[in-house]
Amino acid sequence: MSGSSRGRAIRWLGALGRAGRAAGKRAYALALIGVIGYSSFFAFRYLVYTLMLPAEAPAQVTQLPRRLDSRVLETDRAAWAGLRTAEHARAPLSHYHRLDTWIQPDRANNCTTSGCHPPLPHAERKEVRAFLNMHATSMHCGVCHMQTNEQPLNLAWYDPATGASRGVPAVLEAYAKLLSIEDQPGGYDEDARRVLVDLLRRAAVEAQDGAILITLADHLRRLSPEAVETADVLAGARAVLPRFFRGEYGAKLALRAAGTEAPILAHPGVESEIERYRATAGAMTDAERKDLVDRLHSLRRTEALKCSDCHADGGIVDFTAAGYPPQRVRELTGTIVARMIQHISDGSPFYLPEFLTAPGTGEPETGEGSAP
Repeated sequence: MSGSSRGRAIRWLGALGRAGRAAGKRAYALALIGVIGYSSFFAFRYLVYTLMLPAEAPAQVTQLPRRLDSRVLETDRAAWAGLRTAEHARAPLSHYHRLDTWIQPDRANNCTTSGCHPPLPHAERKEVRAFLNMHATSMHCGVCHMQTNEQPLNLAWYDPATGASRGVPAVLEAYAKLLSIEDQPGGYDEDARRVLVDLLRRAAVEAQDGAILITLADHLRRLSPEAVETADVLAGARAVLPRFFRGEYGAKLALRAAGTEAPILAHPGVESEIERYRATAGAMTDAERKDLVDRLHSLRRTEALKCSDCHADGGIVDFTAAGYPPQRVRELTGTIVARMIQHISDGSPFYLPEFLTAPGTGEPETGEGSAP
């Protein structure tokens, strides 16, 4: 290559390099302008929207219900922002007590979905209605109100969202597992840890918002069975799980149809009669209305079950067969609260000293103020 050709090549490469550097600077400047413009736009937009056009408060807050009525009870927990708060959960304005748990809507119970009865149907006697309505969160109306000749009652768990038969709720299985671990020294090993973590996670899903169950599961997943903190977490879990026995099973008990696994969720053949009742009840005579109501409740017991029919040793509910662990069975069959509510239901006066009876004596602990 001649000297002149080499010189031209060098000059060409130099010009190309200078052009590349200039293009790079321009590209960098354009990119910087774009970033500044993009950031400025969103900063200005943020100021306009937050200061000049503030967003409305969410409906879960602005539409906080004033009363705890049927419409509210048919609402999922997730629809209430206040109920998802760990502390100081909000309640309807006229409701005195704080709501730390929620009732899972039962969309399979024909008694309530028909519009005939509210989700918490007992309202006649204020002395006992809270205790009776408490049962509506974990069992179908038919357990107490439908006639059957089977003793003990043939019961099935069902999914309140679909009505399909299902197994024992995970929270009961988890509680049983915790109790068995407590009763067996050395019973908590890697296999037990995996089973318990899985049960707690399932129980959290079934409770719909069981954040504390997820936390327990995560703690146990991270801790080895030999860790010194494990015993404290297991003790905490045994104390926490009973809080979810108030209707947060993700399942409810119902009478089981003879020869099948299917739960009985409605009186037979009532769909057309329900529509007729809702359309014409106002124009019926008392006799016509009573006749139609009787046809709508063809399986109804003459009298509903009493507290003592179930909450007693040898009662008509086999809690063990239903999947309750032994300690929970003892609590359900030996509770003095059930006897107290039965006492009030029978119309007898309630005297506090008799409620505080010393074990095995039949006498009030204070020795005074007994009922006449």
